[in-house]
Amino acid sequence: MLRRLSPIVILALVVCLIIGLTPLAYAGNPAPTFERALRTAARQWSATHSMEAAPQAAAGMTVVATGLNNPRGLTIGPDGGIYVAEGGTGGADCYQVDPSDPTFVMCIGATGSVTRIENGVQERIAVGLPSMADPSGFAASGPSRISWRPRDAFAVILGLGTDPAVRDQLATAFNPMFGDMGKLVTMNPAGSWSYLADVAAYEGTANPDGGAIDSNPYAVYLAQGRRRLVADAGGNSLIEVSNDGQIRTAAVFPDRIVPYPPMFGGGEGPMQAVPTSVTQGPDGAIYVGQLTGFPFIPGSANVYRLTPRQGPQVFASGFTAIHDITFGPDGSLYVLEVASDLIACELFGDCNGRLIKVAPDGTRTVVARDLLFPGGVAVNQAGQVFITLFSVMPNMGMVVRVQ
Repeated sequence: MLRRLSPIVILALVVCLIIGLTPLAYAGNPAPTFERALRTAARQWSATHSMEAAPQAAAGMTVVATGLNNPRGLTIGPDGGIYVAEGGTGGADCYQVDPSDPTFVMCIGATGSVTRIENGVQERIAVGLPSMADPSGFAASGPSRISWRPRDAFAVILGLGTDPAVRDQLATAFNPMFGDMGKLVTMNPAGSWSYLADVAAYEGTANPDGGAIDSNPYAVYLAQGRRRLVADAGGNSLIEVSNDGQIRTAAVFPDRIVPYPPMFGGGEGPMQAVPTSVTQGPDGAIYVGQLTGFPFIPGSANVYRLTPRQGPQVFASGFTAIHDITFGPDGSLYVLEVASDLIACELFGDCNGRLIKVAPDGTRTVVARDLLFPGGVAVNQAGQVFITLFSVMPNMGMVVRVQ
């Protein structure tokens, strides 16, 4: 069902959402977003490939799950199974945001889920989580990452990608489910879930980085000490959530001044950090991977290390568009790059990602390349590595084992 919104809500959306969710021409919009680049590239890929045939994994990879809806992060659970956060496909409630653009339509529904893969059996154990997407279901916002820790419940983070005030306006004017985007969910192994904290609302009131208010809670990790750490890619911050849902700022990642490409006018300007991943290392420190914001300069993404006594320090550099990080049982850091060049990803559909292994001595090895729309990475105790692919596509996502 397609509906129109009130002029007040439309104005707020145009101001706060249009850069991230509409296919603006580069000439009129010098700041394309990560989500838009992947959405555009996914559509280009689907236009030249059969959507009826199942996508294929690259040589040397073993497919362990298929038919997933926008699969993003994954984790190894208490039973050794693989748990995958699926962003969903949006829903049947659709509305036209911009009255002058009939193609600018967004839909919401309870299609987000968590799938468990164990002993060759694939099952959605948690359903009914909120999901937001355009009518095609590409690049949905919904369950983004999942984490687990012994003697604790799972944690699932729901993405957003805008000012939480706009979210709240949509919830009031259109569908209350919008108000649940950007929240942290707690879930037991059987799939029963409930909301624990509103991370997006914290960005709206605290605004840790002091910039424009924008929240996209993208990753969650259950660290030692019963700490729930959330990387807010929109807020450029790391947030800590207590057992009773209290929130505080753990770290802020400032902008960097970088040269802008000639196609965007040259000169210099700020590049946001955009933290998209968080994990804990064997040394007990917290590690955060960054995607970086516009102009998405290849080789400019870092992995930061944080301790209780020291803020973010560069641990490893020279990466591009980091989408996820995790440690293996041998102490190696695995870094998942979503693309080698996000500008080329949107313009030419060149969105092949890589998985890089950083050994404890610093040696780097490319474990997998030519990864199509990778979403997340997890390593089990046997050292087997699993990745989600086609992570921005409905019903085409998969999990593969790369070693």
